[in-house]
Amino acid sequence: DKTILKAYHEALELYRNQDWDKAKDAFKAADELEDMFPGRKSNPSRVYIPRCDHWKANPPGDDWDGVWTLTSK
Repeated sequence: DKTILKAYHEALELYRNQDWDKAKDAFKAADELEDMFPGRKSNPSRVYIPRCDHWKANPPGDDWDGVWTLTSK
């Protein structure tokens, strides 16, 4: 659906620009548009919502390239 795609990409742009509060709100709005079917535990927007909180509390710096590095399993 183009509406979901547009909402998600707008949220992702805010995220990449380190506008954490607006990005989190935009990911929540995109999440509301996504269908959750049986067996689906998450979606892309739900992955980014807690990351916004993390980066707000731990700013990555101006040279951040948008990468999220996993440090544990």
